[in-house]
Amino acid sequence: MRPNSFLRSLIVPAGAITVVAALVMMIGRPLPAHRNKTPIMRRADGKQLMPLVAKDAHYKIIPPARKTAAGTVWFSPSGNRLSLEIRASNLAPRRHYVAEVVVDGDVYPFALVTADSFGEIALDTTLVRFSSDACVRGKVARPQPLRGGHDVKFWIRRDGAPAGAGRCSGNGDGDDRSVLYEQMTERFVGD
Repeated sequence: MRPNSFLRSLIVPAGAITVVAALVMMIGRPLPAHRNKTPIMRRADGKQLMPLVAKDAHYKIIPPARKTAAGTVWFSPSGNRLSLEIRASNLAPRRHYVAEVVVDGDVYPFALVTADSFGEIALDTTLVRFSSDACVRGKVARPQPLRGGHDVKFWIRRDGAPAGAGRCSGNGDGDDRSVLYEQMTERFVGD
């Protein structure tokens, strides 16, 4: 073996090892975390998707299963109105629920809805300000305009208010636990 051949046989593998090591270091590093860790899904009309998921007592997402409650919120991410399309399934049939928006940490229960005989709800509404429904019991966050940037999330909870025949009728069981939560916090920018 000639001396140049011997050096080449050492240099080529050393160079390849260096390239492989550099690639492993680059690929092995965590990529910068996206705020929501999920790609943003938007429809042609501009509405953005926020999945609603069940969470455990430690606020960890419960993996989807056949009878696990789940839902979606399609919302307008900006403008002078917050348009919402809320769908949920695998809820208790014919039970009352409260739709809530959490804005910068303040909770606004904005709509009462009853699941159908299949345990599904469908709610299409538009908010012109962040405020609580008149039927809400207990502590209520102060109303605020949509204007400015806000972190928002949506929740669906059971309505444990007293049962009755009126618009404010709940399930009458005192159970106000949330059943669906945001998968991630999103941003709304009001005009």
